[in-house]
Amino acid sequence: MRGEAASGFPTIFEYGLPTLVNRQGATQNDRQLEALLVMARHTEDSTLIKRAGDPGHPQVEGPTARSPL
Repeated sequence: MRGEAASGFPTIFEYGLPTLVNRQGATQNDRQLEALLVMARHTEDSTLIKRAGDPGHPQVEGPTARSPL
């Protein structure tokens, strides 16, 4: 996360905020959840990815990768 902070949190501005803005028909909760998932998918130095694995990596595909929170 230090890289994100040092860069001015580009993942938030490039992926998180556009997701919140573009999903106007969804509930606030759904928009926030989708923004979180989109940001988790696009960040490179996340503790989440280091601990749980990259959901886009072929080794992590399968029913577990697609199950809801």
